Amino acid sequence: MSVDLSFSRDGQHFNVRSAAIIRHRNHILCTTADELGFWFLPGGRPKRGETSVAALKREFREELGADIDAQTPHIVAESFFDLDGQHYHELAFYYVADRPPQVKFVTDEDCH
Repeated sequence: MSVDLSFSRDGQHFNVRSAAIIRHRNHILCTTADELGFWFLPGGRPKRGETSVAALKREFREELGADIDAQTPHIVAESFFDLDGQHYHELAFYYVADRPPQVKFVTDEDCH
């Protein structure tokens, strides 16, 4: 498959991201990786030539084995941040979606 819709040059990174806002029992589904130290909404990067909604659906199938129903972006956000000494510029498309039944939603010690 083609490469992610992102590029880097001279320590500056630009990427496009699609993510889902999934609410369940007054909580929002988030994910993390231990080395990151922060939480984020589930999703991923579109491939070149792929729409943001198609990318979100592909990422949920690949990462979670789940089909997600998303239609139009609810929020489009532009962010600037630093991570591991690198500068990022991100354009993100956030879709509101129902929780697919096979996606676990744990509301215990990691839930706020």
